[in-house]
Amino acid sequence: HENELKDLLGLVQSSGMQCPQTLALFYDELATILGAANSKQTNKQQQQFNSSSTQLDTHSLDWFAISAADMFQEAFLNDT
Repeated sequence: HENELKDLLGLVQSSGMQCPQTLALFYDELATILGAANSKQTNKQQQQFNSSSTQLDTHSLDWFAISAADMFQEAFLNDT
């Protein structure tokens, strides 16, 4: 699922570059969803720990964080 996630997020990011405000709204909504999912996952991990799914999620989120930061800089920061 990691490659599917990367492909989907890459598509959204490249499409969003045409309208940075829409991309920012997408990031804001995604952060809300990930925050809620993280809270649920933390509660589940306290009950039962699954290291393989945690590792995949962490790797995917690390990739996305770097990618999102790069896209944000391209969309909103000028070199002037």
